[in-house]
Amino acid sequence: MSNSIESVWADIRKSVSIGVSSGRHYRSLGTSAVGIRASMNAATDQVELMVEVPPDWNNQKVLPQWQGLSHEVVELSILPRLNSIQLVFQPGEYEDSELFVLFCNSIVADLEGILDQKERIEILDLCLLRWRQFFRSSGSKGLSLNGQQGLYAELQFLDRLLRSGMSEVSALSSWKGCERAIHDFEINENVIEVKSTRSKAPEKVRISNEQQLNDMGLAALHLFVVHVRVSSGNGLTLSEKVSIIQDDLLSGHGARQLFRNQLKSAGYVKEQADFYSSMFSVTSEALFEVKEGFPRIIEVPTGVAEISYDILLDACEPFRTDVSRHISKIAKGK
Repeated sequence: MSNSIESVWADIRKSVSIGVSSGRHYRSLGTSAVGIRASMNAATDQVELMVEVPPDWNNQKVLPQWQGLSHEVVELSILPRLNSIQLVFQPGEYEDSELFVLFCNSIVADLEGILDQKERIEILDLCLLRWRQFFRSSGSKGLSLNGQQGLYAELQFLDRLLRSGMSEVSALSSWKGCERAIHDFEINENVIEVKSTRSKAPEKVRISNEQQLNDMGLAALHLFVVHVRVSSGNGLTLSEKVSIIQDDLLSGHGARQLFRNQLKSAGYVKEQADFYSSMFSVTSEALFEVKEGFPRIIEVPTGVAEISYDILLDACEPFRTDVSRHISKIAKGK
């Protein structure tokens, strides 16, 4: 990116007399991004990001829902098009300027060098969807302690896969929990649900819905449980765990970019790393094969919705299997 959006906004502000000039003042962003501009509404002194979209664009379901962000679709005359449709983002009522700038810069970076309009819109929609998922999971204050713990546990399993000999892209692509899918990992028709616990005896984990432990139609379903201890001085922070995995990725920019995108969908961005001071240490891991007889709820009576329940890990012992052997097996495609 040739200029940060903040410096472009500052340059625009210098050239505009606030309260005298009217309308929007804008400049193109990036070295090769098409149809994306930093803007300022002179009447309100409001900074904006404008992205040109097709006249029929109406994909509201990908737009982030966050009180620090507002949007509108406007029609402007921007040569050479007399009637161009612009998706305009502004900081919302409860502005978090750093996060808004991060949001804007990520869109510019993702659209850099994309000239084909159809491809640009597909990438824009995907970028917005990741931010929508980020704000659903986290937001301007970062992940809660429980959110950190859950993500740490998923990263623990991902780290296991990456060290098993599976290709980095395959291991990363198997991580579905970051996209809020029903199950956390799917590898060669093997599905793994990851849970974490720091509960004392009797140890238990929370199952969020009746689908998580339903193996119908699956080749195999396993429950991976990470026992953690949380402290302020022993173990790894979530940010340190992320850095270890990212530093170990050897496949180049593609794998690291995929990992960053997945983290964003899971509610984590490196700019909030300082938020995460709690340290996690893994005290044990367990893997259970979910099959007939496993303690679970998979059939819900008509009229009952949003089932969640706890299962006692002692009751799962007859279904325990070796963690390393199973990961090695699925890594080899068996």
